[in-house]
Amino acid sequence: VRDTFTFLCFASQYGIRQTQQDSIYKHTQKRLLRRFEVPNDTPKVYDRINPAVENPDRLALILHFCRHQKLIRRQDSDLVCSEAGKEWIQKTDSDKLLDIYTYWLEHSASKDPSVLIAQSIVRILPQEQWVLLASIQEQISKFAVGTTWTQTLYSQLERSLVNHLTYMGGITFAHLGDDVAIRVTDIGQRLLYGEPIESYEFEASFIVQPNHEVLASSYLAPELRWKLNYIAELHQADQMSTYKLSAESIYNGLRSGFSLDEILLFLKAHSKTGIPQNVEVSIKDWAERYGQIYLMDVMLLRCKNAHIAQEIRTSKQIGKYILGEISPTDFVVSRQHSQELLTLLEKQNYMPLPEIITLGTSIS
Repeated sequence: VRDTFTFLCFASQYGIRQTQQDSIYKHTQKRLLRRFEVPNDTPKVYDRINPAVENPDRLALILHFCRHQKLIRRQDSDLVCSEAGKEWIQKTDSDKLLDIYTYWLEHSASKDPSVLIAQSIVRILPQEQWVLLASIQEQISKFAVGTTWTQTLYSQLERSLVNHLTYMGGITFAHLGDDVAIRVTDIGQRLLYGEPIESYEFEASFIVQPNHEVLASSYLAPELRWKLNYIAELHQADQMSTYKLSAESIYNGLRSGFSLDEILLFLKAHSKTGIPQNVEVSIKDWAERYGQIYLMDVMLLRCKNAHIAQEIRTSKQIGKYILGEISPTDFVVSRQHSQELLTLLEKQNYMPLPEIITLGTSIS
C-alpha cells in the first residue's frame, strides 16, 4: 500500500517515462525501487524481471493496478498521477489494501488456474501453520493434464502467489533449502475471507534532525507524507522512513509551487521537535537562490543601419515594444507582440523582412 502511494507521489512529482514497449526506463525503475519498502529477506524471484513488460514483478503489479484504477494518466511521454489517484491516497490503508488485493484476485490470479487453486489451499490453512510450497505444488499437480504445466508450476506459484501475497502482507515465508515455507498472516486471513481489516490512527508528526534528515513513521498521515515527498527525498523506507532535506529537494518543492514560507510552516507545524536552527538557515539559503536565474522567451530585433536603429529607439510608438538593448543596433522585443511590431514597422515604411530569421541564417 505504502509503495503504491510512493509510486503515485513519484509520478506526480517527476513523471514516469516509459519505452515504446510500455516498460519503465531502467534508471526510473532503480529510483522507484530505492524508495520502496522491501523485506530484508525475499523470495528468490521477488525482483525478477517480468518478460512481458520488462519491469520487476512487484513494480509491474503496482503499475498495472494504477492503470486499471485510472490512478495514473499519460501526459506527453510520461505517466503522471491523475485526480483519481490523488483522491485514492486519501483512503484508509485498509481500503487501499483491499483494492489492491481485489485487483490481484480478479485480474491476475483469476487468469492462472494453478494460482486460484493454491489460493484456495492457503485460504483453509490455520493461521499459525507453515506449509511448504512444494506441498502445494504436489496437490495442484494432481489436476495437471500435461507435464509442461507441472514443470513450470513451482516457479509460477513462487512468482504469482508467494511474491504478490508477501508484498501485500498476506503471508510470511522462510527459505528451507531449495524450498519455501509460507504462513498466512492475520491480514492475509482477513483478505482471504473477506473480513474487515482493522484501521489504525494516522500520525500527524515527524522529527526533523540537525543533520537535515526527517524521520517519519510509516503511519504518517497521507496528506503529510504527500507534501513531505515534495520537499524532501526519501532515502530509506521502512517502519520508520528516512527523508533528506537538501538543496535539490527544496528546489523540487519550490518549482512544484510551494513557497519558502509554506515549507517552513509545514515543517514547524508537524515536527515534534521543531526545526533545528541550522536546518532552517540551510532551507532559507537554498530557497534564496530560487529564481535568481531565469530564461525569457523573447525575440531579437536587429537593424543593419545604426541611424535606423536610433530612430526606432526614440520612436514613441515603436519604442514601447523594446524590452532591452544588447547593442546600438540590437534590441530585445516581446515574442508575444512581434506581429504587432512587424505591422507597425511596415506602416511606418521601415520595410522589415516579412519572415523571422533563424540563428545562423545569412542575410544578403
